[in-house]
Amino acid sequence: MYLFQMSEDKYNDVADFLATLSTEYRENKLTSDQVTLIDKFYCNYMAQSYLDKDSQTDEISEDELIEFLVMGWYVYSSMSKMSINNSNS
Repeated sequence: MYLFQMSEDKYNDVADFLATLSTEYRENKLTSDQVTLIDKFYCNYMAQSYLDKDSQTDEISEDELIEFLVMGWYVYSSMSKMSINNSNS
């Protein structure tokens, strides 16, 4: 559910931005601060999606919980490694 209705032009602008961001992310062209921001967004987005799904089904399987926790651990450990690598540079 959107709080506001986006125009088609704005929708296309956001889609283009995300496509460019994805390419730059894959090609390692972003600063560590930008990657951290994206990782935080990713965690928030996935958590909200997970909570939305949970509120619709009222049940969380053990496999889904493990997958969610592993994803959080992976993002956290990736961000920690990047911080260590950047401080050594």
